[in-house]
Amino acid sequence: MVEAQGKIARIREELNARFFERSELIDGALCALLSAQHVLIIGPPGTAKSMLAEELCQRIEGANYFQ
Repeated sequence: MVEAQGKIARIREELNARFFERSELIDGALCALLSAQHVLIIGPPGTAKSMLAEELCQRIEGANYFQ
């Protein structure tokens, strides 16, 4: 369990370093991931919604990302 907490913390740090002013969105996406629920991201074009989803997916072993 401690190892999983460390991985989540590392993913959170990496995403926060890459996506400025998106900490609430990152935390929400991680909460959805941990609770096996969906997350809906709404916003204007060009605000890195898809990029964040893809970056998060790349950090999950065995995850598939598609558009």
